[in-house]
Amino acid sequence: MAKAIKFVVMGSVALLLIWGTVTGVIPWRRILGISRTVVGNAAHTAGQAAGNLSTGGGPSNVGGPAAATQCRENLTRIHTAKLSIRSKTGIEVKDVSWDAVVKEMGGRMPKCPSGGTYSIGTMQSLPSCSVGANGNTDGTDDHQIRK
Repeated sequence: MAKAIKFVVMGSVALLLIWGTVTGVIPWRRILGISRTVVGNAAHTAGQAAGNLSTGGGPSNVGGPAAATQCRENLTRIHTAKLSIRSKTGIEVKDVSWDAVVKEMGGRMPKCPSGGTYSIGTMQSLPSCSVGANGNTDGTDDHQIRK
């Protein structure tokens, strides 16, 4: 019974997304972003289950090393923008605003390819991503930069 309910719900969602795309109510790029997030989350869950079954290890991060690399590049760009703002304004201690960082980056807000949320922090701290690290020794799948 539960499988039938899941099938009906998923089918309804798919039809709604198709209708929204065809009618222009939902931009197709938004659908693509949503589907990448869903697929990434599914891959994360599957990888997490496989890691726990095969090695007893902890969770892996969403999207794999390629997404983590892009996220780290975004975090580095955010940090560079903060440093640039500091050199131009002399701000040392207080928080810098997203508006100032985005303006310094050319007006475009970066997005984590795995759906994480960025925090810029203070001038003394590195920016961070909510996906973060998974605690293993291989940092290629971590969504964080280090000093």
